Amino acid sequence: MTSARTRVLSLYRQCWRLARAWKAVEPANQLSEQKFIIDEARRLFQRNKSASGQDDIAKFVAECESRLEMAKHYRNPFPRPSLVPHLVLPTGGRAKRRHDRLRAQSVPVHLASYAGGS
Repeated sequence: MTSARTRVLSLYRQCWRLARAWKAVEPANQLSEQKFIIDEARRLFQRNKSASGQDDIAKFVAECESRLEMAKHYRNPFPRPSLVPHLVLPTGGRAKRRHDRLRAQSVPVHLASYAGGS
């Protein structure tokens, strides 16, 4: 449990370091993007602080790591949406229920906090 705690605290510090060193693509957005990184980290870490299962903690750690890497790579702190073309969605019946179930299971790691609602 202590290694999980150490890893989580390390990730939290990485979020703060990223926010401090953040260079926005548009200089006018610098402060708002830095504030978003800090607020988002604070909100998600506070919401997930009561997680106790190793699987839950590992899932939250993976989400944080993927969001940090995506923010660094794309130079965009905001979560990237997962899009499905509307023309391929079934209209009703059993096919729609199956599609909805598969879509709920296929939420990307970096959007897991948004899929569960908050």
